[in-house]
Amino acid sequence: MIQLAGTAIALAATFPEATSAEMLANVASRLLTVRTLWNSLVPTILADAATIAPDLNTGIHFTVTLAGNRTLAAPTNGKPGQEGFIRVVQDATGGRTLSFAAAYKFPDLATAPSLNAGAGAVTLLRYHVSATGEVFLSGGKPGISGGLRQQTVNIVGGNFGFYHAAEAQTVDVVFISLGGTNSSGGAGAITKNTATNRTNFATTIANNVQNGTVVSNIAMEAGTALALNNDANGWAHVIRRT
Repeated sequence: MIQLAGTAIALAATFPEATSAEMLANVASRLLTVRTLWNSLVPTILADAATIAPDLNTGIHFTVTLAGNRTLAAPTNGKPGQEGFIRVVQDATGGRTLSFAAAYKFPDLATAPSLNAGAGAVTLLRYHVSATGEVFLSGGKPGISGGLRQQTVNIVGGNFGFYHAAEAQTVDVVFISLGGTNSSGGAGAITKNTATNRTNFATTIANNVQNGTVVSNIAMEAGTALALNNDANGWAHVIRRT
């Protein structure tokens, strides 16, 4: 009951309380209560299948446990401005991957999100439905899809630089000569240290690297670094997380 100028108005008689399903489906002429709102925020369990199909009339937040490599289909019944999260859980095996339908866009990420791969690991993806029906997605594995994906280290000729890894990771390094040509002899080199001996860059990854060469899948321990060496041309080293 609501009192307006001393007059009691029974709103429920005209507008019945919305259920969570009615709120999510945008049913008209319903009274939205705090209870309904909180009930609607409970994550909806998505059925695990080769293609996972979110229906945004059934929830705001979602959760799914992957038992294999999956594809997240474009959501149905999306309403402009609707946003929430999708909680993706690895099963007891782990290592499952998730690909995404074309409706998903990643404006804050260099690539589609990656998942935390360990058994039982959780990855939180955040979505927002745009006015044009596209679904903007963010989040993912920290330091990969959810953070810095690529960086460039420019080094003046004859010097060297470092790339530091705060966590264990695998990277590719692209060599781009700032002089525009390959040099004769040693064009560039990569060495790295180890977690047990951070002052000794004794492990040679690549030597005599030429312009345009990609050195792939360099495994780095947490807290270690790559030493990027170059000749007189000067180099731009593009480091990509893989």
